[in-house]
Amino acid sequence: MARSLTWHCCPWCLTEEEKTAARIDQEINKILLEQKKRDRGELKLLLLGPGESGKSTFIKQMRIIHGTGYSEEDRKGFRPLVYQNIFASMRAMIEAMDQLQIPFSRPESKNYASLVMSQDPYKVNTFEKRYAVAMQWLWSDAGIRACYERRREFHLLDSAVYYLSHLERITEEGYIPTAQDVLRSRMPTTGINEYCFSVQKTNLRQNRDLEEPRVRHQSSKGEIFLEEGTLCPPGPKQDAEAAKQFILDMYSGMYAGCADAADGGRKGSRSRRLFSHYTCATDTQNIRTVFKDVRDSVLARYLDEINLL
Repeated sequence: MARSLTWHCCPWCLTEEEKTAARIDQEINKILLEQKKRDRGELKLLLLGPGESGKSTFIKQMRIIHGTGYSEEDRKGFRPLVYQNIFASMRAMIEAMDQLQIPFSRPESKNYASLVMSQDPYKVNTFEKRYAVAMQWLWSDAGIRACYERRREFHLLDSAVYYLSHLERITEEGYIPTAQDVLRSRMPTTGINEYCFSVQKTNLRQNRDLEEPRVRHQSSKGEIFLEEGTLCPPGPKQDAEAAKQFILDMYSGMYAGCADAADGGRKGSRSRRLFSHYTCATDTQNIRTVFKDVRDSVLARYLDEINLL
């Protein structure tokens, strides 16, 4: 708490020590006042979700849409990460082939697979020609493709097919990642990260947090398994829309109960509401549209709370 000093004598009667204390006090009060002004024009948003749900990608999108974007020098800095994602993805599929008992379609593939496996994915900083040849050969192997089709049975980065489909461009000398390459890059993050950006003269501070995943996986029959081992009622086979609706209904019911408890059963404009959106974190236009709706709903509630709406 700030403490303001009051002087009961004329300024020229003060000692040098008292003058210094008064000057420091005025400076502190000035800083606190400026901070209060900044806080009035700032809204804080909290981004929650399980691992690899797109939280970091969403913040990258905010940097592209509302921030400074990524300069060529910035994008160059992502080059090792793109390489590492490719090596990690191919390594995951090679290991999964053994577990799933899927053979390579060509005998030469085993030698290329051994070469890739000899490299630690997280120590890759360059893409040597021999590794580029090995990656392109393996990605064209029918066994690797069959393994990729069973990717829901093992952990594989979502960006795998994107990067492997652009190997020729990515392995060229002088390669500079594109904005889309940056968005697709994956580096595990934990804890809380903060990013501040401005939208229509309003500063938004985006906290990225990690929530333990509740959904374990979805089978090919549309069944959803939760962390506690519960099997949700199965929907139509491989029906993405049915799966999305089931998850929305599940969370809508949970949220309704929490909102009623928090608001004491009150209804009306001030009652808590749930807005749902189906998003694709790597689609800039989709995120632009979704964030506009989020921004409008957040600002509307803020104005409602201070009786301006």
